[in-house]
Amino acid sequence: MKKFEKIVILPEDTIKQSMKQINQNGVGSLIVINKRYNVLGVLTDGDIRRAIFAGKKIDETIKGIYSKKIIKYQDSKFNIEELEKKSLEKNINIIPILKKNKLVDFYSIKSKKENKNYIKTVIMAGGLGTRMKPFTDIFPKPMLPINNKTMIEIVISQFKKFGLSNFIFTINYKSDLLNPYLKILSSQINIKYKILKENKRLGTAGSLKFLKNKMKKDFFVTNCDTILKANLNDIYQFHVKNKNDITIIAAVKNETIPYGVLKVNKNQNFTKIFEKPKNSYIVNTGVYVFNPRILNIIPKKNEIFDMNQLIYISKIKKKKIKVYLIDGDLWHDVGQIGHYQKYINDNKFA
Repeated sequence: MKKFEKIVILPEDTIKQSMKQINQNGVGSLIVINKRYNVLGVLTDGDIRRAIFAGKKIDETIKGIYSKKIIKYQDSKFNIEELEKKSLEKNINIIPILKKNKLVDFYSIKSKKENKNYIKTVIMAGGLGTRMKPFTDIFPKPMLPINNKTMIEIVISQFKKFGLSNFIFTINYKSDLLNPYLKILSSQINIKYKILKENKRLGTAGSLKFLKNKMKKDFFVTNCDTILKANLNDIYQFHVKNKNDITIIAAVKNETIPYGVLKVNKNQNFTKIFEKPKNSYIVNTGVYVFNPRILNIIPKKNEIFDMNQLIYISKIKKKKIKVYLIDGDLWHDVGQIGHYQKYINDNKFA
């Protein structure tokens, strides 16, 4: 049934497919069915993360990782108030509704619309853009064109799709060009904004110190060259639900080595050959959700301080840091020339 195409999945489908569907449906879960639409269980984004961290590959099937112990209702024995109460009490994302033991509907409290204007997004746009030279000798990286838009306009649009329209831009390099451009762009695309100008370079996290005592709610932080097509609402809910101090959004990337890889013992004797092995990596996308208390960790204003330092020190201080996994196809790093040109070519007619 078409109404269920983003909600249901078969046990034979892959983890990669399930990640794509969960990102698209905005619910954070899938109903596992057989080909006769009998409900077998429920698969959550948490089930997927635990499976990958346990060593599962994203091209493996979801068999064995979904929950078979679920709450479900018969079509004639429920009302909306009851479903909402049960969903809140048990912290359940999705409840299947059956008729003659076949799926006919579902309930999800996550489908309710929310006002998200209070959620702020910090876009770090002050870097030198060294990986994009010689282009950045002329323009700051956020203003580089991607088809008919600029890089930062595309990044902003990814957040606006999920109702997030309150932005803070940190700028430094070529701020004389970037500052007036952001003011014009913000009025054209109707967003709330504030510009924080660094008087000197402060690293990839130093400028966040200026936000101390000004952020009342958890907030997004993103690089200006990261295009993320993941479900940002689900990511934010994951962060808040788990009471994280930092949530790191990471992408699962597969890499195939195009050679035969040899295994050799200590005497240099050949023991085994692996033909074009494929490995999976969990890669930092450069997008985060922070609790405001993390800002206390950043040292004095006007000191260079990088994001990896902030994460490491937060870990040492026993802050709660979790990783939210997304499919690698949903992340594009356009901050280096090869990836930038590939993204333009791949999205030329999008």
